[in-house]
Amino acid sequence: MKSLPLFFVSQGRRALLIGGGMQAEAKLRPLLEAGFEVHLVADVLVPNVERALTDAGAHYEIRHWQEVDLDQADLIIAADVSQQEAELLAQLASLRHIPINVVDRPSLCSVTFPARIQRGDVQLAVGTAGKATLLATILREEIEQLLPAGLGELAEALAQSKDRWQAALPKGAPRRDWLRSVWQEAKLGLPLQPQAVADWLQQRFPAERTQNGMVVLVGAGPGDPDLLTLKALRALQHADVIIYDRLVSPAILAMARADAERIYVGKNKGLHSLPQDQINTLLVEQAQAGKLVVRLKGGDPFIFGRGGEEVEELLAAGISCQVIPGITSASGCSAYCGIPLTHRDHAQSVTFITGHLQNINGNPQDSELNLPWTSLARPQQTVVFYMGLTALGAIVAGLLSGGMSQDTPVALIQQGTCPEQQLLLSTLAEVEADLQRQPLASPTLIIVGTVVTCAPQWETRKG
Repeated sequence: MKSLPLFFVSQGRRALLIGGGMQAEAKLRPLLEAGFEVHLVADVLVPNVERALTDAGAHYEIRHWQEVDLDQADLIIAADVSQQEAELLAQLASLRHIPINVVDRPSLCSVTFPARIQRGDVQLAVGTAGKATLLATILREEIEQLLPAGLGELAEALAQSKDRWQAALPKGAPRRDWLRSVWQEAKLGLPLQPQAVADWLQQRFPAERTQNGMVVLVGAGPGDPDLLTLKALRALQHADVIIYDRLVSPAILAMARADAERIYVGKNKGLHSLPQDQINTLLVEQAQAGKLVVRLKGGDPFIFGRGGEEVEELLAAGISCQVIPGITSASGCSAYCGIPLTHRDHAQSVTFITGHLQNINGNPQDSELNLPWTSLARPQQTVVFYMGLTALGAIVAGLLSGGMSQDTPVALIQQGTCPEQQLLLSTLAEVEADLQRQPLASPTLIIVGTVVTCAPQWETRKG
């Protein structure tokens, strides 16, 4: 069955919906959203249909349909009807030249409902001529992930400013190229408010647009590529350059645009492939070359990721930048080990601490961890140390000196959320000795607090 996708101008049009069951419920919402004047006739109504009709102020009658009901309709939807009634309704609609959709009976339809994506006035429809509606739904779900939430507001902003940007750009390729460049940035995310979208677009008008590219700081999460956000994935798939850290897994890099340039700037204990000030300079230089730069960081860029320093440097250089949060390691790793960071019976707060040892008088051999140990040792809280494996001895000594019980549970999680994840469960008194028996390597997260006892392996940890 061949078909041509068209958009039905629905505002003020009358839609006759016959039936009040689950099939009618599925069709009612898109009809109301599209602005149809819905008239429903049904022998019985399921509660959800009655509630939706009442909320919308739509007309309905509890009775069997009659032929006269069709006379004023611009569209007919037959739902929850028998085969005999469906055939009769299709015949009556054809005689009156009224489009009809008979639910789950494509051979009787003159119109079908597509799987629909809507962002304001922007609509995309996926149809299979009624042959595979589930496939259309799956395709819609896949496409929906690629579209930013503010797409409708962007279309409205383009319409409102149409005279201005059309006056600045000749028809044809210049307009298409400009809109394509706007779209490339929009796919990375738009503001949430209509006026903010309009302001965002104004900054990209042809007369005001600079030749600089932009930098997007992307949180790659704790390691599992399935924890990457949709927004982060879109950024990776459109990047010209990806500047990435040591903690970004190869599986996440593999999701990036295939021809994007990849620049490694990872840091390890005592070995930095590029100092931070040079990373900042690199970001500015790549953006000034007109490129879309993704600064890819493990976890979240603004949690021990030095993202704030990089943003300050970019803004000072006049470079447009954006931050896409990621799942921070504390949240991801603890969840994969079954350890809640807060729990009514254990902890009402959680504290994230960097466990980097600080050099004294510039001497790497003489280091300390200067932290508020008394505050960190208070009960009813969880303390999470990032990058603290090397400083484990100082962490244990500091917490004990602050008054924490030596029986306080401790979890060490190496390469959390990754296939290589390892978990060591212990106590403050025993963790250093246990680490000797079960050595771990960086990156390892340290969780201290009674929430650790929620881990499924806690009771059998010595087995």
